[in-house]
Amino acid sequence: MELKGILSEILNKHFDDIKTILINSKLFDKIKLEEDESFEFYLTNKEKGITLLFSRDHILEYIYLYSDGYEGSKGYSALPLELDFSMNPDGVSKMFQGILKKEGGNRQTPIVGWMNLWENYTIDNTNIKVHYNKGADKIEYITISKLK
Repeated sequence: MELKGILSEILNKHFDDIKTILINSKLFDKIKLEEDESFEFYLTNKEKGITLLFSRDHILEYIYLYSDGYEGSKGYSALPLELDFSMNPDGVSKMFQGILKKEGGNRQTPIVGWMNLWENYTIDNTNIKVHYNKGADKIEYITISKLK
């Protein structure tokens, strides 16, 4: 099992090196990095359910893929590794059977409040973090990053 396609081509690469790939992918209406208050850079398209988070050095560190309705997103259409937003933790665990997993959340905390369940799988030096909704019956969003 490995991450394939555009997501694997762009992860951990410099913005200048992937700009053409991003333009051709039609995932974004404009290819201009926005800066947030922590001095990180990002590209986002809620319509297509994707955000790319870049380091200060403009290296793509995180890819966020959102389900339909999550924070106003219309949902990312082609999840990697045969994942589907309708999957629950049992379905994801069965699919990734034998792959080391870490999990957390699914509890009340005094500072943050409720933390939804998340599971992190490591596949080919890539972290696939699956974040579930409060009832943990479907995926809300997925975060993809390279091991550091």
